[in-house]
Amino acid sequence: MRTHRRGNIAHIGSERALGYTTFPERKRAVSPESRYQARRISIACEARGLVLHQLVGDVQSYSGPDLERPGLTHALDLLARGEASCLVVTGLDRLSRSAANLGTVIEWLEEVGARLVVIDIDLDTSTDEGQLAARALVRVGALERRSGGVRLEQRPPRPERRERSSARGRPAVADLPLLQRRIATMRASGMTLQAIADTLNSEGVPTIRGGAKWRPSSVQAATGYKRPSHHPD
Repeated sequence: MRTHRRGNIAHIGSERALGYTTFPERKRAVSPESRYQARRISIACEARGLVLHQLVGDVQSYSGPDLERPGLTHALDLLARGEASCLVVTGLDRLSRSAANLGTVIEWLEEVGARLVVIDIDLDTSTDEGQLAARALVRVGALERRSGGVRLEQRPPRPERRERSSARGRPAVADLPLLQRRIATMRASGMTLQAIADTLNSEGVPTIRGGAKWRPSSVQAATGYKRPSHHPD
């Protein structure tokens, strides 16, 4: 997952938005395509008076369940917690290439009252036309689920505040693989160790060892990196 926080300037009275992107293979995460998506999202937010709170993304080659992509799950979690109220994407295919799953995501956004902006087709659910278009996509998705036998359990779990720690503040063991995968994907997307540490600290995420502050070294350790041992000759 790729995530990038936009500045620290307060915009009083402005609606905060999340930008969601998908980018190529990890070796090419910082690519002209991903930069182009980010630029279009930024321009679209500015044109609508939105404050771009974060850019979040996933690699296009993610092999897990479509609706459990780390970046998408993180974006939905932020919307559920009210940290932003709008999701901006360049195209519907960034959310999902499956009509059934796309309808599920749009339906979930409607349930939490989140606004959706899709740049390519000029869809904005803050307008009557945008709401009609979104409902049509939800109906198409429901029809595909029924006719194609898509498993209903693919619906993304409703994001909730996780119990991040035990009495000592250590992350729950079940959360560690997801956290490690998230860090690895952020690193692969081109974020520096310091940028990842700053993001995790701003979100209040405990370190792998249960500490309160992430540092570049703890981020590196979370990815499984170990310093090589030096033995005397």
